[in-house]
Amino acid sequence: MILLKIPVNRLYVKGQRMSGKRQNGIFNLYNILTGKIMMRILLRNVVLKLLGLFIVFGNSLSLYAQGAVLDPNSESDKMIITRYIQTRGANFFRDNAISYRNEFQNLASNANDSELEMLSDPITIAIPDRKDVVEVIISDGDMVGVQYRTTGTHLGNLFGIPATGKSIDIQSVGFYKLEDGLIVESFEMADEAALLKQLGRWLPDRADGLVVVPSNTFPVREGSHILMDILAKPEESDTYTNKVRVSAYKSQIRPFNQIFDGRPYETYTRAGFYHLGISGNHYGAGDQGIGPSFRHDRNDKVSLIIAEDNVVMILFLLTGTDTKGLFGNDPSNNTVGAWEAGVHLFDQTTWKEGWWFGDDIGMMLQIGAPPEFMIY
Repeated sequence: MILLKIPVNRLYVKGQRMSGKRQNGIFNLYNILTGKIMMRILLRNVVLKLLGLFIVFGNSLSLYAQGAVLDPNSESDKMIITRYIQTRGANFFRDNAISYRNEFQNLASNANDSELEMLSDPITIAIPDRKDVVEVIISDGDMVGVQYRTTGTHLGNLFGIPATGKSIDIQSVGFYKLEDGLIVESFEMADEAALLKQLGRWLPDRADGLVVVPSNTFPVREGSHILMDILAKPEESDTYTNKVRVSAYKSQIRPFNQIFDGRPYETYTRAGFYHLGISGNHYGAGDQGIGPSFRHDRNDKVSLIIAEDNVVMILFLLTGTDTKGLFGNDPSNNTVGAWEAGVHLFDQTTWKEGWWFGDDIGMMLQIGAPPEFMIY
């Protein structure tokens, strides 16, 4: 769903000082809207946002023309999520669905309630040729987990970043809870660090100078509690065994047969905070991981673990205190909480690949790393 939001109480004309009478809502609105510059901005955004609505509506009609009626009796949950990823239609959500995190949450939070929000175009305008391809998708009970790839061209204003004409190619993950064929809860996280690096831009400065860190609202629990829940419902299958193994890896209390010596997988295909590591190397800090800074009080709090066949996916909140400095940055002594997801591949019960994906931008904002650490 795209909302046409014009927050009148946040419009202003730089340099004007409002008298008591002009602060009256009617006179204030009249004076602002009659300004030529502001009028042009408003008209431009109204037209673009309406155009975005027509595009989304057209996508929805196209879905129904293809027979994509959301009937739980005729479509699997994975098919529903695949079609949602490919079209981004609002009709896939229940009216009171909860979105714990949007895919571009750092960019969106930075723009919200600021002049950047008014300048921003809908995603369908900012990246008009966007294409999403599902690379991994699994279901477990009422949950679906997906890893997908997004490509396109930056041709419109993206959360305050003017069009650059540059191509983007990024990875994302999503977790969705479904009831009766509709999404009722969702969590999405795009590789915003890769996006910003490809555009050569950092989060746009807000006029009020605020640095906004997105709040973490998705429920989390101690990893050991998640593990105990899984162990309480034993199954005779490789999938169950692998689910226990991934859960134990993120638990501070482990069964005697789940003791790990280093990384338990054969191939480490991606580090969690991959882009921070690259920047650290660029500035000569070495290929250090999260461990050296957070070892003393790190606690990974788990939101969910789901598994199907030979794939296990996990979502957790990495928490700890930055006392030693991260990837060459000075210690901030801040307590942080950054999201990280994992997609893990098994061959029977052999852990073949470990793929991790963390919120690099969210971590940077919390430790106070400068923009040039990422964009250089």
